[in-house]
Amino acid sequence: MKKISTLIVLSLSLSLCSNAQTRINLGEKFYEKFGAAWFLCKEKTNSHFELIESSATVKLKPQVSKVSFYEFAEKFGIIIERENVLGYIDIKLPLNKNYIQSYTELKETNLFDYIEPHTIGKPNVVPNDPDFPLQYYLRANHSWPHINAELVWEDEVGDPSITVAIIDNGIQSDPAVQHPDFNYDYITGFSLIPGVEDFNDPAYPECHGTAVSGIIGAKTNSLFGIAGIAGGWYPSTPGVSLMILKTDYIDGYIDDAIIFAAEHGAKIINMSFYCAETAMIKDAIDYAYCKYGCLLVAAAGNPVAGEAPDPVLFPANYYRVMAINGIHTNWQAWGRTGPEIELVAPSYNIRTSRTWDLNTQTPSAYWTGTSFSSPQVAGVAALLYSHRPELINWDVRHLLNASALYLGGDPNKFGNGLLQADQSLHAMYPEFGIIPPTPSNLTVSTPVGGHPIFNWNTVFSTPSISHYNIYRANGDWPGRFGFFKVAEVIHNNSLNTHTWTDNNVVVAPPNSVNNYFYYRVTAVNNYGKESITSNEVNVGEHNAGYEKTMSNMKESNIEYSLHQNYPNPFNPSTKIRYSVKSPGFVSLIVSDILGNQICELVGKDQQPGYYTVDFNASALSSGVYLYQIKVNGFIASDKMLLIK
Repeated sequence: MKKISTLIVLSLSLSLCSNAQTRINLGEKFYEKFGAAWFLCKEKTNSHFELIESSATVKLKPQVSKVSFYEFAEKFGIIIERENVLGYIDIKLPLNKNYIQSYTELKETNLFDYIEPHTIGKPNVVPNDPDFPLQYYLRANHSWPHINAELVWEDEVGDPSITVAIIDNGIQSDPAVQHPDFNYDYITGFSLIPGVEDFNDPAYPECHGTAVSGIIGAKTNSLFGIAGIAGGWYPSTPGVSLMILKTDYIDGYIDDAIIFAAEHGAKIINMSFYCAETAMIKDAIDYAYCKYGCLLVAAAGNPVAGEAPDPVLFPANYYRVMAINGIHTNWQAWGRTGPEIELVAPSYNIRTSRTWDLNTQTPSAYWTGTSFSSPQVAGVAALLYSHRPELINWDVRHLLNASALYLGGDPNKFGNGLLQADQSLHAMYPEFGIIPPTPSNLTVSTPVGGHPIFNWNTVFSTPSISHYNIYRANGDWPGRFGFFKVAEVIHNNSLNTHTWTDNNVVVAPPNSVNNYFYYRVTAVNNYGKESITSNEVNVGEHNAGYEKTMSNMKESNIEYSLHQNYPNPFNPSTKIRYSVKSPGFVSLIVSDILGNQICELVGKDQQPGYYTVDFNASALSSGVYLYQIKVNGFIASDKMLLIK
């Protein structure tokens, strides 16, 4: 296990337990005293890191001058040891004060963005599961493709409040012969097949559902079998909860399973299968994603000899689902090809659970296929939700993609790159520089009969912010988690707050609200990297006399919009999504940073709806490019970054 150095936010509270001066809270972490020393405590893994009371690291706020800091340091007897290229400064604290006094003085100066106490780390500790050495895909010390799961477990191992639904052919659940590597206290199961009462998979030894479930939730550090990505840390932490939904891959039951999972609290739905593309499954996916905020993850499909390129299969090819491809031990993509691919994860010789047999007593086996890549993404997503339960599906999807290891090659095979568990957790924290800081303190003024006015705190960061994206979701349709971009606001570094008015929404009196719109804001820096979303606010609207049929509701709620291209950065292909509210001539062009037109992606009449267009930049050099849409007086543009 490896300690992740999450920098402490600027808040200090001293909280003493019943034993005076044995526990303190510094920022978001707590320290306990053992003997004469203080230790940073990690409750989930029962780990302790000794605090070095003579030093710390700080980072100045952007508006604070070095002169002000030097004057403060001289006055308070602080010795400046070194400063790195990212602006972090190592300091020696005065010897005549205890650590709490020094920390308090640093905080009260209001000079610093971050104050980081120093602790003594430890060598990596791996779980004691006997088959863990065979799980190359989780380990950080292997030359084959791996997702670095063991580097996350010091900070997050999974929480039982987070439920992952696994739609498959069941799991070994016979009470007479249960698999010792699963914690059945945190497994619920249901059969969606009429006439089948239990969710047991009698297949021996090839229980696909048991293998998929093991990757996500097998008990970790249990002295048995394999280590699950979000399987807790035995015996102190149980890991995430699993919801096993048995469908045997019958499409008539898959839609019901998706709906069941959403309505019964699943945060993540894993689908390691493919099936016929049907309207009922698409509608169920929309329902789960937009109404309940589920993150849906699916296997892209295995390659078929003689069929090249093999397109991504359904449901992975549906845009509300994360399509996961495989990667072989030789670092070549393995699976399907298409612009829907978002990530790759190891797919060859994946050691995971097999049907437990009292005679052979073999807890695990090797499996190959994208069926076993998808649950790796689902497992890491579960760790992110466990670490910050307030995240929404848009955030987790973005964190996973933005933190992937870029591998080059064809993005239609590799997507945004190789899943990286440790980097996805790091991406939550601005100090790692993976994505920009999140806009804070989003508020809304709601004058009845007028338009809602939104304000949020300006984001000051390096690289600097380019603009803010405004996202809105219609609580009626498609649902409160169906966010799409409706506007962008140019960043002004001289302002402490930014504002935007939604002229398309009229605020209703509180007693006549029959629908809510939900809003969030993100920050986008000059490299095109986007933060996760801000806190959420909502606005009530009154639709008097409006007949809410599904057909007219869909058309009336479509707005003009232009979305950030995806992936971004990209090489050489990316996708651009936009929506059209009313019939009209649509022009979508790409130009260089000087405004010289490179190509026209769209130039024709289009009906109201949502559209996606591919842009291939194989013939272009690396750099920032612009794309702009014009339709019925609506004009919007955005930037994209090509890296070769």
